[in-house]
Amino acid sequence: MYGARRFLERQYLAFVDKTVDSHPSRALLGGKPAPEERIRAFLRVRFPASSPYNAPRTSDDQNWALLYYLLRCGIADKVKAILQGSLQATIDCFIGNTSPSSKLSEELAVEYKKLNDPFKAAVYKILGKCDLQKKTFDSEVMQATEDYLWMQLGLIRRDDSSDALAALQENIRGFEKSFSGPNTNPFKFFQMLLLTAQFETVRLFLSFFLSFYYYPTQDLSLVIRLRLLTT
Repeated sequence: MYGARRFLERQYLAFVDKTVDSHPSRALLGGKPAPEERIRAFLRVRFPASSPYNAPRTSDDQNWALLYYLLRCGIADKVKAILQGSLQATIDCFIGNTSPSSKLSEELAVEYKKLNDPFKAAVYKILGKCDLQKKTFDSEVMQATEDYLWMQLGLIRRDDSSDALAALQENIRGFEKSFSGPNTNPFKFFQMLLLTAQFETVRLFLSFFLSFYYYPTQDLSLVIRLRLLTT
């Protein structure tokens, strides 16, 4: 699942770069900026000037939107340099795709329940693996299906049991109706299945979809090639 998570992070980083480059007057980015400065530029485009998440470059305040989008874009090493306290100890686990200790997760869970900032809550959730039963997120943070999938993949680490992946796979299959109606994108559902290693379901889905639109059935070999995304 780590490979799938990294794919979504690279995809979102490309989206951030495109957004920043498309709004130079709002992004106010110059020279050859460090990765965190590109995220700050993205925040200037994403949020109005009055937003607390649109923090000035010289601000010493903890900008949780900045931290979240650094994680979302796969720039976790920069987050480690910014974070303070017990949450900082979870970064190496996140980068190494392992779970924090039960004691640390329990400590963070207590703090998590008191949070009102949606971005701070998202950072706590994915780093501390807090409140795993909750599957819904603030719309300010989770704006697309890919954001939801990235969060869920980030909560599954290589030292988790296979039950965690099986539960996610079942959850994703429940999205099928959302992508089977008119004006929907069925290939987004295909991507969700692929990124959660549901290759037999992918094969059946492509077999039906490609035959319905009269594509050659040999295109099913795509499943084998795309499997590399999740390794």
